[in-house]
Amino acid sequence: MRATRLHGMRDVRLDEIPDPGEPGQFEVVAKPLWSGLCGSDLKGYLGNGIGEGGPLRVMGHEFSAVITAVGPDVHARRVGEHICVMPLEHCGHCTDCLRGEFNLCINRSFLGLYGANALGGGLADLVLLKEYQAIPLEDLSDEQGALVEPAGGL
Repeated sequence: MRATRLHGMRDVRLDEIPDPGEPGQFEVVAKPLWSGLCGSDLKGYLGNGIGEGGPLRVMGHEFSAVITAVGPDVHARRVGEHICVMPLEHCGHCTDCLRGEFNLCINRSFLGLYGANALGGGLADLVLLKEYQAIPLEDLSDEQGALVEPAGGL
């Protein structure tokens, strides 16, 4: 599949990478539809905020998508559902997560930006998400859905 990745300062490329495969137990696979570009993306492009070492990340953390596959224990989401994406991934086990303060999780990842689990962002043909990251658009358009994350102030 195709994915836009930041290789270094002022070096963004459209690469061919493996697709995410089948979703796991509480995961969904989604096809991104609309994506925003954030100041974080610009900082990375200009050479600020590029992580040292590690694998290349697929860019894009502000996006809407349509679900193409659901894992065996996903019950709240369905194939064909249009979603916006909450890019924060948390561990669910640390003290902060147990208090419901997921944004403070010491093991957090941020889709397309940083963290061990943040390799796949929305500037790809497909993306693997945790079920809780897939938020139904309800009455919003796909274009509006791409603006939910910056409006939410994560």
